Amino acid sequence: MSASRRKGTAAESAVVAYLCGHGWPLAERRARSGARDRGDVAGVPGVVVEVKDCARLDLAGWVDEAGVEGGHAGARLAVVWHKRRGRASPGGWYVTMIGATFVELLAGWDDRGRAVDPMRQPDPMHPGAGQARRVGDDGQVSRAELAEVAAGLRAVLDLVAEGIVTAGSGLVVRLEGAAAALDALAAGGAAEHPARGSHSAHG
Repeated sequence: MSASRRKGTAAESAVVAYLCGHGWPLAERRARSGARDRGDVAGVPGVVVEVKDCARLDLAGWVDEAGVEGGHAGARLAVVWHKRRGRASPGGWYVTMIGATFVELLAGWDDRGRAVDPMRQPDPMHPGAGQARRVGDDGQVSRAELAEVAAGLRAVLDLVAEGIVTAGSGLVVRLEGAAAALDALAAGGAAEHPARGSHSAHG
C-alpha cells in the first residue's frame, strides 16, 4: 500500500471512529466502487462523506467529487471531511460543502436555533414562524420526503450488500422495488398515504 493510500485509510478510519462515538454506530469505511464510487463512509443514511488527508488543498475538486458520488448513492447530502493540520481528532477537522447542502442542513433547525424533528417541515402558511406539521397530517407526502425515504431504503440495501445486515433475497427485491417506486413518485409529485390498517406486511 502506498504512503498516500495509508494516510487516506487512516483518515477514513478516524472519521468512522468519530461518527461511531457520536451517535452513528453503524458508520464504517465503504469499499471502493471505481467509477461508481459512493464516498468513503457507509452507515449514515442519506449522506455521502468523502474523506481527505492531503498536503495540498483542492476544495473545488473534492466538493465536485463528493457531489458526483452523492449522485451515485442517491444521497441527500454530500460533504468533504478533510484533515486539519495539528488536530488529531476529526472533531477538529474541516467539513466542506456547497451552499445548497448547507441550506439542507439548516432545514433541520427552527428560527430559534432548536433542532427540528427530521420528520417535520415548516408550516407553508407561516414561513419562518417556527411552526411545524407532522408529515402526513394532511394525507400528503412531499417530493422531498419521498426522496428522503427512498434514500433511507437504499442505505439499508447498502448495509445488506456490505454484509452488515442480513436479509433474504425476497426482502431485498421488495426493498429495491419500494425505493424505485418512491423515486418515481418523488419525480411525479406528492402521493397519498394509504389508510391505516388497509394493508398488512407479509414475510
